[in-house]
Amino acid sequence: PPPPPPPYNPEMKALMLAQAFQYVERVVFYIGENNLRSRKAIEKIGARLLEKIERQPKEGSKYFSVVYAIDKAR
Repeated sequence: PPPPPPPYNPEMKALMLAQAFQYVERVVFYIGENNLRSRKAIEKIGARLLEKIERQPKEGSKYFSVVYAIDKAR
């Protein structure tokens, strides 16, 4: 199994979100559908799943991503 994330990871995420929320009302995350580690991590900090989308890069095969969002607290 992969090593656990460093203990400062949640603090860093909170700081980055606080910075973003100075300028926007919503932060959106596009995560590979099968990237369960990232999906769990983003859900842990309060993101909610919005949709699943099919993506087509300029080169390469189509793949699916899931879209999560965290809205600014009011």
